[in-house]
Amino acid sequence: MNVSDLLERIQEVCPLPATAQRVAQLAGDPKTRIDQIAAVLATDPALAAEVMRIANSAAFGRSRQIAELEQAVLLIGAAQIHDMALAMGMLAAFRTKAELSFNFHDRAVVAGSIARGLADKVGIADKSEMFVCGLLSEIGAMACAVVDAAEYAKLWQRTTDFTERERLEEERYGATSREIGGRLLRRNGLPESVARAVEGNAVAANPSSQVKVTGFARRSASIILEVGKSADHAALATRIADLRADVGLSVPDQTIVETCVQAAGAALAALRSAR
Repeated sequence: MNVSDLLERIQEVCPLPATAQRVAQLAGDPKTRIDQIAAVLATDPALAAEVMRIANSAAFGRSRQIAELEQAVLLIGAAQIHDMALAMGMLAAFRTKAELSFNFHDRAVVAGSIARGLADKVGIADKSEMFVCGLLSEIGAMACAVVDAAEYAKLWQRTTDFTERERLEEERYGATSREIGGRLLRRNGLPESVARAVEGNAVAANPSSQVKVTGFARRSASIILEVGKSADHAALATRIADLRADVGLSVPDQTIVETCVQAAGAALAALRSAR
């Protein structure tokens, strides 16, 4: 299966919900009221659920649970809801039994929270965009898991790290899931800056700060969900610090470990309470 065939199959099987497109359109109009956006979201239960999950995640630092769509949209902000609606629409489109077995949705929210938490620490002003980058950092892998479920599951089981996984993806599709993700985001109208951050290689020579943070968030979310189950905090701290060095983030180890653990812990608590 080549990457072009895969992308066509993705668009056929998992088109972006019309609701997400309508919300993005409304959000781009300065005359639109928050209640109008919420009313459209309410017509799509899957998309509405994603909005509530995101609003209650660590990225928005809530001390109490958001229970209403209007509150969630207000918290996210009309200025950011355009890209967020498209992002959440894609997550909702890929929410299938096949994809759920990979736990991608939890990974997505944790990665988004970590990316947002690290933004100001590396000098990135737009925290909301970094949240979207982290949230969509595995969108290519999610797509593969939906449209090529059996074979992608076998590929996933054979991998021991991200490098090996990308080698196997390249063999099967002619592109890595990062690159597939970037192409998919462009097709669905996400900003070029987000597509570049998602498809970029964080451990290549001279990546941008956005690529570094997105790649780090993607991998650290995976580490946290894997190692966190054992409650081995020393092992978790060591692996996150090693990843920081591999990616080349100029943030002290202690700061980056604390940021990751706090963001992930709050995100996972919010996800559990939303279920």
